[in-house]
Amino acid sequence: MRLLLDTCIVYDWLMGEIKDAKLEALIRTEDAYVSPI
Repeated sequence: MRLLLDTCIVYDWLMGEIKDAKLEALIRTEDAYVSPI
């Protein structure tokens, strides 16, 4: 499975704003595409 992340989610993840441990682990371990929009 590949995730499609928008730039707001990536920004929140990089700034430490995502507090959901399962979601953060998923972003770290799965290959993901980032939407440029």
